[in-house]
Amino acid sequence: MRTNVTVLVTVLALALPLSAAAQTPLFAPSESTVRVAPAIARSVTAIDLGAAAASPLAAGRTAERLTLPIPGRPLVAAKTGRVRTGDRSVWKGVVEGEEGSLVVLTTRGERTAGVVLTGDRAWQIVPQPGGGHALAELDPQDFEPCGVRGDEVPPAAHDAAGAAAAAPLASAAAGTGAGGAIRVLELYTADAERELGGKANTELLIANSVDLANALFEDSGVAARLELAGTARWDGGGSTDLWALLEGLRTAPDVRSLREVHRADLVGLFVGGGGQYCGVGSLYDGNPELAYHVVSWSCAVGNMSYPHEVGHNLAAHHNPENAVGGTDGASRAHYVCGEFRTVMGYPDPCSAQTPRIALFSTPQRRYQGKPVGIAGQRDNVGAMNRVVARAGLFAEDTFADQSSCTPDDTTLCLRGGRFELTVTWTEADGTARPARAVPMTDETGYFWFFRGGNVEVLTKVIDGCSVNGAFWTFLTGMTDRGLSVRVRDTRSGLARTYDSATGQAFRPVQDTAAFPTCT
Repeated sequence: MRTNVTVLVTVLALALPLSAAAQTPLFAPSESTVRVAPAIARSVTAIDLGAAAASPLAAGRTAERLTLPIPGRPLVAAKTGRVRTGDRSVWKGVVEGEEGSLVVLTTRGERTAGVVLTGDRAWQIVPQPGGGHALAELDPQDFEPCGVRGDEVPPAAHDAAGAAAAAPLASAAAGTGAGGAIRVLELYTADAERELGGKANTELLIANSVDLANALFEDSGVAARLELAGTARWDGGGSTDLWALLEGLRTAPDVRSLREVHRADLVGLFVGGGGQYCGVGSLYDGNPELAYHVVSWSCAVGNMSYPHEVGHNLAAHHNPENAVGGTDGASRAHYVCGEFRTVMGYPDPCSAQTPRIALFSTPQRRYQGKPVGIAGQRDNVGAMNRVVARAGLFAEDTFADQSSCTPDDTTLCLRGGRFELTVTWTEADGTARPARAVPMTDETGYFWFFRGGNVEVLTKVIDGCSVNGAFWTFLTGMTDRGLSVRVRDTRSGLARTYDSATGQAFRPVQDTAAFPTCT
């Protein structure tokens, strides 16, 4: 439930601890006017981080401890890491005396975006239009939840995400999971850009969100990091409904083209604040089309909504009571009522206030002496690592070679040989086998598994260039065997893979934006 609050703009009274000689103040009072802040902020204070050269976050400076003179609650942060990423520097730390806390500050030139998380409270540093910064105090209990809807993916797909889809990934060759990068393309709407005061501030907030996710990955034991492959404004949404935006993001030809240009594994959209949800994200089930998320900028870092939705893209579920598709499975969030809940967790199973801590569920980490996960039940990190162990993650399903199509017993060549289709299916013992291909017309064909004439998967590639500038892929199946359909455009080299889990009835595919490669 959204809480109505009055946002107060105050002038900060500088209050340094007695041991200030060993510490560096992060900010000082400012008389500036605050123009940008999250709508649900409990209070907002104008602050001055100083000129770029004098800032403790400036390139080349190594402040080990920072004082955060927050009105009524002065804090000290100790550095745990610092990296230089492209054109920005990242300062990571913890609040002294606050177990489960996290501080992530992202600096680009004279602008800094940051977040301070202590469980019961959050503070966000927001760059202002024309210069200057604001400090917004946030109460995590005020945020709207992540969107949950049963028809996003069939329940069986949710239940199978951590098991059937991830099982073949566990033995994959070392790739992303060996410390490599998951490439993310983050788009933003005109509303988000307007509310944040321009492109520079918007793209800095996005960078800080990515840096926050990486800090959580590192602290929780997720064996990968996010790499910001690109940012751009997207004007194709045309809706304030996050579910509609998620579907639009997935099917828009221009977004697909951007994904290909940036070779992005995941694609996200930052939208304006004040919506029904803080974010929505597709729950990974082995399909590269479930690699999209939408996040309200006002929730992205203060509520950890950005890493939460990215977690969904990597197979992480909510706590059992809020996990779509059932209460069993290995990839659930964890909580102890009145004490803590992990990043993917919801507060509603508990009557007592239960703060969110800066960790994904895992039995390998502890908070106040208690494990923050249960092996085989509440282990987001384990499920995420099984996904990221896959070499290339989603991009390998999206990009391919431009060799010609040669028809044979297991390969269909449709539309004059431009499109190559193959199907791999799984025996009951897990053995993968190629399906047999039978052409029907120039745009249709089918595949069989056990005997000729027994149609298992029917395929069709349609020229929709005059309608929406894309070739369409239609698939239907009469099987519950686990299978993977791969369609490749030999002219562009672009490929799509459509998966169905063992024991799950094949879900028809009508992908009308599969190949935006008409020209």
